[in-house]
Amino acid sequence: MKRAGLKFEKRFYVIMGSKVIVTHHGKRRLKERVGTSKNSAQPMAERVRLHGIGHEDCTGELATWLYRKRLRCGAYAKIYGDKVYIYGRENALITVYSLPKEFKEWRLFVKKDALERYQRYTESLHRFTNAPPKVSNSNRSYLRDPNTIKAVLNRHFKDEGIELCVVRVTRKEGRYIIDFVSDIPDTEHAYFKRIREWARNSLKISVCLQHLERSDGTLVLKSDYLKVARNK
Repeated sequence: MKRAGLKFEKRFYVIMGSKVIVTHHGKRRLKERVGTSKNSAQPMAERVRLHGIGHEDCTGELATWLYRKRLRCGAYAKIYGDKVYIYGRENALITVYSLPKEFKEWRLFVKKDALERYQRYTESLHRFTNAPPKVSNSNRSYLRDPNTIKAVLNRHFKDEGIELCVVRVTRKEGRYIIDFVSDIPDTEHAYFKRIREWARNSLKISVCLQHLERSDGTLVLKSDYLKVARNK
């Protein structure tokens, strides 16, 4: 029994320095429930740990629920998007799952300063930070028509289970600007690296992704966009 216990400790809680690690179970849950690839699991876990919402950031029933979840399942819990991430000892991500229905509007339970900090961070992920380098002339695209690129990307997203929908493609300074909509604005950036690499390797184009915004700066959700499109 003692040896089995040691194996469990090694698999789930061994840490290298202060860096977050992800358990095998955590990686599976990230892929199934968030859409995060194996290579992006650790950066995603680190991002949530640093910028997610903890029980100390919340009030009322949500604060109580997170605190109890922390005691039952791990060292602490963090909310990011519509998911709750459970971390064990030594910052090991154990699992991730959806928030209960009663906390669908979880932002109403978050303290103002914590919510502003969270929103500033998540909104910054939709800008043109970390833009990919231009594709060299030797790798010029065999796809040039923006409407064709839009159709190809949407088909790829559907086949790969990527929850984004391309609305518009425009060419600018050797790159293609991809305006898209989604219903997961807090976690959609987990797809960005994967999409850019696929476009570069498969389509031989360089893309920048940006979530479509309204005139007031708010993000357009996929469900709202499709509803308007169907009524036209």
